[in-house]
Amino acid sequence: MKVKWVKETPKVEGWYWMKYKNKRNKFTVCPAYVTIFNSRNLKGNLVVSAKNDSFQEGPNHGGWGLKYAGVLDPSIRFGPKIEEPDDA
Repeated sequence: MKVKWVKETPKVEGWYWMKYKNKRNKFTVCPAYVTIFNSRNLKGNLVVSAKNDSFQEGPNHGGWGLKYAGVLDPSIRFGPKIEEPDDA
């Protein structure tokens, strides 16, 4: 199955497939959790990959566009949402 990778950060919180260049300039593909902050004082997104890399974006983090260590990372792509199992 061909996966469609998109640049835009998902608008719904949850687990997604993520692809990005790692420190060795090789692509990493792994699950990532997208957290959306939309309160009065805090707006933005936090994405934490299963490899424990974190990316932030928002008005308090240099504007929109996911950043790693404060630097915009143009290699980030998101794949399909990963469905979580229902609790039994």
